[in-house]
This record gives sequence, structure tokens and C-alpha cells, in this order.
Amino acid sequence: MKIRRGKYWGLFKIKRFCHGLFLFVHFAGVSQTAQDGQANFPSERIYVHVNSSLIFAGEYLLYSLYCLDNRDRSPTEISKIVYVELIGQDNNSVFKQKLRLTKGRSHADFFVPTSVPSGNYKLVAYTQWMRNFGWEHFFKQDITIINPYNGDQKVFLKAEMDTLSVVQNIREPSSIQGNGLTGNSPLVKIDLKKDTYEPREKVSFTLRTATDLEKECHISIAVRKVDGLPHANRISANSVSGGKATEMERFPQKDPRFPHLPEIRGELLFGQVMDTKTNRPVAGVVVSFSMPKHEALFKTALTDENGVFYFSVQEEYELDKAILQVIGAERENHQIAILESQELTFRDMQFYNFGLSNKMEKQLLERSFHNQIENAFFSTKPDTIRSAHLERPFFLQNSISYNLDDYTRFATLKETVVEIIDHLWIARDAFGNPIFKVRVNPPYAESDRKPLVLVDGIQIQQHGDLLDFNARQIEKIQLGRDRYVFGREVYEGAISIETTNDPYTPIADATWRKHVQLLRPQSKKNYFKQSYGTDGPNMKRIPDFRYQLLWSPEGTFQKAKEFSFYTSDILGEFEITVEGFTSDGAAISSKAIISVR
Repeated sequence: MKIRRGKYWGLFKIKRFCHGLFLFVHFAGVSQTAQDGQANFPSERIYVHVNSSLIFAGEYLLYSLYCLDNRDRSPTEISKIVYVELIGQDNNSVFKQKLRLTKGRSHADFFVPTSVPSGNYKLVAYTQWMRNFGWEHFFKQDITIINPYNGDQKVFLKAEMDTLSVVQNIREPSSIQGNGLTGNSPLVKIDLKKDTYEPREKVSFTLRTATDLEKECHISIAVRKVDGLPHANRISANSVSGGKATEMERFPQKDPRFPHLPEIRGELLFGQVMDTKTNRPVAGVVVSFSMPKHEALFKTALTDENGVFYFSVQEEYELDKAILQVIGAERENHQIAILESQELTFRDMQFYNFGLSNKMEKQLLERSFHNQIENAFFSTKPDTIRSAHLERPFFLQNSISYNLDDYTRFATLKETVVEIIDHLWIARDAFGNPIFKVRVNPPYAESDRKPLVLVDGIQIQQHGDLLDFNARQIEKIQLGRDRYVFGREVYEGAISIETTNDPYTPIADATWRKHVQLLRPQSKKNYFKQSYGTDGPNMKRIPDFRYQLLWSPEGTFQKAKEFSFYTSDILGEFEITVEGFTSDGAAISSKAIISVR
């Protein structure tokens, strides 16, 4: 049988399969090498560069994330998904975000709404694989949120503190601790042309590496006003890596069974199929995963001896709902249950202790006022979301496409198939049920197998349900004439129907069909960059009360590179912070101060 490029996706990705098999065998044998409760095995460490550790309601908490191999601090190859949570002192999660890693890097943000109360929080980052070693090894950063729109500030009403001494101690720490590691001297220098600027003036600076550094630098840059309010130290990249590790670190193995699987290819979705009569797991059952209006995400999986199935979703998508269904004539006797990882419980975390004092009133009022003005003019300074890269499904890459507006419209899909679509007809199966049939391309011989039928990405098993479907609601029909294999299911051709209005969805859940709410990975953004140059829009009459002058979460350079930004109408000192790692795992952490007068 001829194998085309892109077909049999799960069967012929040899390189990835071997890589996954190697990791599986390696992980399975870990417990055999355990010594004194520890073992040599691949593990990960996370560093998160935050724009500030003190955030007001109405501001963005911005962060850039690095996931590193614990052996040499190179970008991880174990996980493709990372999780970020903001945890309060009551151990409740304010938000939980899922990020897709590309070469160990990602970034996202969280707009702090007025519904979030003032308090001391922890920003926690981890992968599913890291959960096997205990939350003590997660990344944890203290974050203080001040919500001036909430009258209840009792959490901050403590003894009056010496604000100046606190700020001085934070701005010039002698040693910053994070995740149990200490840092070293910076490898990158911030070269400024001058250190004093006027409002709305362009600032240019050059990042230069040490003379003997030949490696590529992966960095994130933040330029933000120095807080006059007390705040927790921001953990630096130096605290995660003092340079390339000389030997593998050893983390205690919490459970030799490794209950949390690494998300090697993408995010894992898993569940279990049970027999509705015996309430016992069913092995060898095919389950499909599909997403309305998103035909590229059709997958199938086979249940194991415990009735458990796994889907690894590595493709990008834009929706947060999917449909799972059991495939086959016996599906009515089966029930799908969604399995989820056990919720994390964070205990005994020590939080930064922020306290309000009367001396802070002027700064609080001024910053709240500026935030409200900035938010009022947000539409003139918008961030843009990067569109997901949607791949055309392999089974439609060489399809025949029919845009129905180009043809005479018929009332039903049945009439449309008869009058318009070539190589497609309606027959009956052995039980007398109507089914679609596709004339496959040579050298395939026609058989009794059914085609794969999708409506807005949702698989339809009872073809007769579509015969009377209103064809005026159909925009396009695509016909694939090859033989397609998904797991152990073989389909004779493929039919994809796209509707014009809302995505087609089954009427309701059944025991064998489940609508699933997904925690969708965060979309990456291109952050707004203010400009007062002649080539940009005229912003002279727009108020500019930015405290965050620049945020560049994913940058690279080698040897030297110039960056620039514009100051705002806010006066005072601003700190340029550069964090990151070289391609061989050495930490980068540099800071510089400019003044706006």
C-alpha cells in the first residue's frame, strides 16, 4: 500500500516514536537505580521572569517562562506543556493557565480584575512531570496585589513599617535566593548612551555579551518604574543556574510508578470507557476526539486493559470545547468518563508580608488614577494576539472541494450528493442503514468499509442522520479519496462538511459521547510598543501614564543587539531588567537604572 507524506500520522513518525519509547523505557527503569531514596533520571526546573512583584488591580501581571533540563540547564525536551497558577494565602487558585512550550520557552499575562482581593500571593509554575518529585521543586515567586477599589484592606493593616529601608533592601539585594540555588555574575552588559531622559523621549540601549561568550542568548526584557512601595524580591535567572551544571541534580522520587505522565508531544487528555451493564472497564475500544469547526483536530485512541485512553494534542487550536465519542456498533453499551489529574494542594508556603501605612496614601491614589486613564485609552494602544497556526488535516490535503454557492442549491444533503458530488453516493450496509460510499483512488480496491464523515470537525457515525440536513446551511463539502488509518480504524475515503453558521454539534450528551471543557493553552501576544516617531500614529494628544515602558518576553541575540523604547509622562526612576539563559544553560541577569525628569 502506498504511503503518502503526512498520512498515517500516529504510525510513521519514527523519530518521535523512538524518542518517546526511549523516555518511557528510561522512566520505567528509574526505580531500579534508586539509591537512598533518590535516582538518576531526567528532571526539569522552571524560571519565570515577572515584570513586577507588586501589581494593582487594573494592571497586567506579565511573565516570561523558561523550562530547563535539570542536568545542564538547556531547554527541556521532556515537556511541551507548562502550568502557571496564582495561589492565595488561603491556598485557593486565583487563576490557572496552561502554556505551550517551544524549545523550553513561553510567555503569557494575567489582567488583574477588581474582583481579586488585595493580598499576598504566590506565582507557581510546574509541569506534569515535575509533579512526580513534589511541589517543593516548583518555581515560586511572591506577588502582592493591591486592589484600591475594594474597601476591605484588612490583610495589609499591620504595624507601620519603615518603607524606605524596605525598598532599599529590595532594590539592591546582596544575594537573591530561589529554588535553593545561588547565582553568579552577569554575562550580558546593558550599554546606555545616557541615564537621564525627558518624558516621551526615545531610549536606546545595546546588550553586549562578554568577550569570550559565543553562544546565543535567549532573553526577556522588562522596563518598569521602580516601585516606591515595599515589594518582594523578583527572583533572577542567576538564582536558577550558576552556570552549566557539572552533574545531574538528584531529586527525590515521590512515587516509583510515576503517576504523572510527561507531556512529551503536547497536552494530554485522558479518560476511561466503562461497560454500562457490568460497570467494568472495556479494553480495545476506539474513542475519537474532535473539535467543532476545527477539522484539523480529529484523533482516535484505543483503550488499554484498564479501559483508559489518552489523547496527545500537539496542534494549536482556538476553541475550548471538544467532543469525545466511542466508535463502533456497540457504543450504546459503553460510557465515557473524563479523568483528571489530582488537584494540587500547596501547604506550608511562606508568603511575603506586605503592610500598608499612612505614608503610602499619595502613591496609591496616584497610581490608581493613572491606571484608570491608561485603561480608558486601551483601544488606542492594543496588544495583538498571535493567530494559532492551523494545519490542514492530512486526509484533506489532496481533497476535491465543492463550494455550494458555485452550484444550484438543493434542499437536502441527499439531493446535493446525488446531483453535484462526484465519486460519492448513498448505499446501505448489512443492516439496511443508509451510508455514504466514496470511490477511492487506484490502487485501492473498493470494500465494505465506511468513509470518515465529519460535519464541522465532528465525526458522524450514523450517516442517515445527515440525509435530510438542510443543504442551504452548508458552505463547502470536501472529499478525500484515499484510504485513511486512525489507530486500528480504517476508513475508505473522507467527507468533510462545513456549515455557514454556528458549528454543528450533536443535540445532547449520551453515555458514549461527551462534551468536554478544555483548559486551552494561552495564546501568545505581540505587546504594544509606544512610539512617538514620525512613522507611527499621532499619539501626542493621548495621555501616557505607562509604568511599564517595555516588555519583550521572548528575544534572542548573539554578541550585541540594540533595543529601544519611549518614556512616558511618568517621572522618576525606571529599571531595565534583562533575564535569560545562553544556549548552553548559563544564566543571564543584568539591570540598569534610568531617570525621567
